[in-house]
Amino acid sequence: MKQRWSVQEIVASLEEQAAFHRDREAFHASQEVLHQEKRREHATELAELTRRLTEFQAVSTAAVELAGRNPQRAAVPAAEQQEDFGSASNPKLTLMVRSVLDELGAQEPFGPNGVLDEVTRRFGNRLRKKPDLRQVSDILRRLERSGRIHRLRGGRPHHESRYVREAPGS
Repeated sequence: MKQRWSVQEIVASLEEQAAFHRDREAFHASQEVLHQEKRREHATELAELTRRLTEFQAVSTAAVELAGRNPQRAAVPAAEQQEDFGSASNPKLTLMVRSVLDELGAQEPFGPNGVLDEVTRRFGNRLRKKPDLRQVSDILRRLERSGRIHRLRGGRPHHESRYVREAPGS
């Protein structure tokens, strides 16, 4: 730094600094106006987007609820939906079959294929893999031997056995 400054050098330096700061102040003042305008534009856009987003979320939530409704599931009592059928790795298939049979009419004929399809449709999300038709046939034969269901017709190679819940003529 200079040891000795003349008065004219001091005045020139101060005027130069003042001019610089005056220029910067004017620049930032113009930037402030520009930034305020941009801020207002963005605030308006943000308000519009927030309103639309809220509307969309409300509508999409309602749509997801409607899509998730299953009219057939609503007909099944809530207590039956909560019944314990075991884990996915070790399901209680007999309880599932009985649950399906309980909803059939007393004289409504059914066979292993129909029961298997209904068990898969209703309880498929609780099963790791689809039950085998032989398993369902075994369960139906056991239920028939215990007297819970009655056989209408025995199975043949190309015709499945047919059962009803109550014996015909009773």
